[in-house]
Amino acid sequence: MKAFLKSTTPISARIFGVIGTVLAGQLTEANVPSPIRGATIYSLCSTCHGPKGEGVHKLETPPLTGLSTNYVESQLRKFRDGRRGAHHADVKGLMMRAMARVLIRDEDLVAVSKFVGSLPSDLTDQTQQPKPPNIAPIAETCLGCHAGKGETHAIPPLWGRGTDYILSQLDKFGEGTRGYHPDNHEAQLMGAIARQLKESGTDRQQLVEHLNVTRKIEEPDAISLCGSCHGSNLHGNRWLGVPSIAGLDDWYIADQLRHFQTGVRGTHSSDANGRMMSLAAKILIKSDEIESVSKKIAALPPKPQKDNIGGDPEKGKNHYVLCMACHGPGGEGNKQLHAPSHVPLEDWYALEQLKKFKSGVRGAHPDDIWAKSMIPILAALPDDEALRDVVAYMRTLAQSN
Repeated sequence: MKAFLKSTTPISARIFGVIGTVLAGQLTEANVPSPIRGATIYSLCSTCHGPKGEGVHKLETPPLTGLSTNYVESQLRKFRDGRRGAHHADVKGLMMRAMARVLIRDEDLVAVSKFVGSLPSDLTDQTQQPKPPNIAPIAETCLGCHAGKGETHAIPPLWGRGTDYILSQLDKFGEGTRGYHPDNHEAQLMGAIARQLKESGTDRQQLVEHLNVTRKIEEPDAISLCGSCHGSNLHGNRWLGVPSIAGLDDWYIADQLRHFQTGVRGTHSSDANGRMMSLAAKILIKSDEIESVSKKIAALPPKPQKDNIGGDPEKGKNHYVLCMACHGPGGEGNKQLHAPSHVPLEDWYALEQLKKFKSGVRGAHPDDIWAKSMIPILAALPDDEALRDVVAYMRTLAQSN
């Protein structure tokens, strides 16, 4: 990390001096009531963010109104400990880090967070606006997480943040200026999404303009958070590289979520989508929710199968004898062998996973015992064409169910 961090002493010295003087003069007593403490500290923030948290366009600082106390507190802590705002190319982040580092006492950081969270919003309270068709699925993905303003919600709403600010943050996430710290899982996930968004060729300006004026009122639960990436009815979101998961075996979903959370799956350097899912599983799903979430996903109707990859099912049928012993003649799976039903899987995703098993991208972790058994089996399939053919046959099994 030291390779890309540079000293910010000239900036920090001036800011520390001003803030230190104010805090020393006005908050000498530790028992100053929290609301007064928070308002006093915020008077220093108001220079850049405005007296009402409305933001200052000329300074390119975003409004703070509409943000939850929980989110503000989490970001201030990240600025304070270097998980955000320590990259040498993030000038504004460096300034925010200098400010946050003065909040040495947790009670001060919490007090100003509560004050910001209580600021009344004068932004137009708009519900969802009609989405231009070309950005509809991507906007739905963004709004799946960035919705509402619950006190416990650690993901901020995007409405009213300002198109320039949102675009600048997307650039920072994509370039790694933000989300560089290994312990900042939320920002790392956003980095992966920002890069995927850029590669998709989406009109980011149009997308951001829509997000800036759209508020999704309801607070997301665990299933709707899954749907933000996995799409409507959890039927997949191919632009983001995430599959349909509706109708998968509940025990298999639970196993994979635990593997993603613990790093058994999704940590290989060549598995970009696996890393993204690993981060999402750590952030969005609590350990005690896994069983109930898995059962709800399993109860959803699977996505109807269609041909996305081609392949020769007749040739694939001959190859499938290698799979049949574990996954069953109809692809129904076998829980005792930890072999899931592959019937609900889309063909493009199944092919992608077989390639990962064959190359060692998936199944390489020493604790992923059952996944390891896939590697020698797939070694018997000579090339990608054979993989494509066997998946084409798997697709016919799904279509016949």
